[in-house]
Amino acid sequence: MVQQYNSNDLTAFVNDNVPKLVPDQRHAYETIVDSVNNNMGRLFFLDAPGGTGKTFLANLILAKIRQSGKIAIAVAW
Repeated sequence: MVQQYNSNDLTAFVNDNVPKLVPDQRHAYETIVDSVNNNMGRLFFLDAPGGTGKTFLANLILAKIRQSGKIAIAVAW
């Protein structure tokens, strides 16, 4: 099954939500997106207490990567 994403929806989601990131989230977001955009091949692990925005951040990162036409999946451990 191939999932297709609407690039306009992804762009709107990213543009609406990046400004909502707190400084630690923004740092993680920029670090991870930069790594993907520059093909650095890194592995990242997001760890924080419940209710601190991990899912929000992960969804935003996935949207940003998918917006550029790349494949992005989330894996829970």
